[in-house]
Amino acid sequence: MHNNFDAETHEASESLQRRGICQEIATLIRNYDVPEKALTGRQPYMYESHSGISHSELFPQGGSVLNIGDPYQKVDLPGVTILEYESGEEARFTGDYIKGWNNLPGTIDKFTGEVLSLYQRICQEHNEPVSAEVTNIEDDLIVITGLLADIRDIEQSTEKYQLMGEASEIIRTVADAIAKLTKEIPNGNDSRFYSSDIIKAWYRCQGFALLIQDLVLWEESIRPELLQESIRLGGVSDTQESEIIRRIVARERFIKKTQHAEVIKGAWPEVEFNDQQFDRIIASWSITAHIFRVMKPHHFVFFFDEMSRILKPDGVAYLWPMDHWYSDYGNLLTGVTSYVDDGGDAVVVTINNECVSYAKEPRYFISQLENRNVSSLAILPKHSNKDKIVERMRAAMLHMDSESVDSEIMDENEFEF
Repeated sequence: MHNNFDAETHEASESLQRRGICQEIATLIRNYDVPEKALTGRQPYMYESHSGISHSELFPQGGSVLNIGDPYQKVDLPGVTILEYESGEEARFTGDYIKGWNNLPGTIDKFTGEVLSLYQRICQEHNEPVSAEVTNIEDDLIVITGLLADIRDIEQSTEKYQLMGEASEIIRTVADAIAKLTKEIPNGNDSRFYSSDIIKAWYRCQGFALLIQDLVLWEESIRPELLQESIRLGGVSDTQESEIIRRIVARERFIKKTQHAEVIKGAWPEVEFNDQQFDRIIASWSITAHIFRVMKPHHFVFFFDEMSRILKPDGVAYLWPMDHWYSDYGNLLTGVTSYVDDGGDAVVVTINNECVSYAKEPRYFISQLENRNVSSLAILPKHSNKDKIVERMRAAMLHMDSESVDSEIMDENEFEF
């Protein structure tokens, strides 16, 4: 009886410790810069160039994939589970609606002027042809300008909101074309300068599209429901108003995001999944760029152990990027060492087309990290044939040279609309 009591006490203690660490990591995620997170949803086609791994390896046919953090739910693929504690639109929602409407004409002029000026300057100063999709930027901006001119002249109505929806979609098309400009600028002394300008223009597009969507949602859904609730309750406080807005945004935006993927609202690793549930775990920017820099060694140990638990024997967790806002690898390496000593492995995928195992080449693994020569970090489960997995990873590498890999140096705090 005494032994049973001791075992139950130990199990309860471990459970409490697990919950405590889960909450610590989840709090780090939730405390990340929320306004910036709202604009950083990346399309699946970007995953290959950012990770250095082919799409078929990241999303194996018929496999189950956990995608951690995707504020715009763009990875809407069969077999994918998206874990996100809030959608991008929930994270950043226009607060001053009257100011938003009043400033709309000036915002339109500033947006079209900045983006068109950047595009024309690049075309004038570089003689090499750009793709047809990028060339369409100028035509799209003309269409947007016409739509927005009509929007200015029409009173609040369903027609006005439909036009704004059309404008928002075309603006996002321009944003995608702008993102491709980084690959079409010849490498040279000014490439970094242009890259910075392009990133700002991309954020300008995303922010402006979001502003338009917010204004439409305010007129069509939020304002009428706020009025109804105010009448029903005999008035609402600022706190009640904020909660009503949050609830409406969650209803209108979050639950309508996907057709194929399952969306689970929660923060990693607070949501507990089954043992050996997934073939892949993917975290694009949501983990490494956001919280690796503030995680402690015991966070990393728990983090890797939890990934190992929910991965299938031939599964892999791919995390990237490994060089954004991050320079001190001490805590990470302490966690990796502990994980490898306990039977797991960590592999860096380098921009020189190598897969370097920490278990087999720890010094070279560390040097690649410190030299910022890494596209992604792969976590291999403890219960796996690691040599076989690494062989499969090597076959799935994109074989890119260092100049072809996207290097996104974003200062998102500079963005505002």
